[in-house]
Amino acid sequence: MQADSVQAVRWFLGMLDMPSFDGIHEIFSMAPSLTDEQIRRGGRLAGRDDEAEKIIEMRASSS
Repeated sequence: MQADSVQAVRWFLGMLDMPSFDGIHEIFSMAPSLTDEQIRRGGRLAGRDDEAEKIIEMRASSS
């Protein structure tokens, strides 16, 4: 199950290159159930390290 979450983050972050914001909405809905490491790994796989860190920061500031 953990690998599936990482892959989901990867693909949703990859969607940032598209004109739709669906991917980022999905990540924010998933973020509370993910660890920082899962988000970082997904971001690394998507080539979106900075965005992954921003999601972690935003999640931390909202709790």
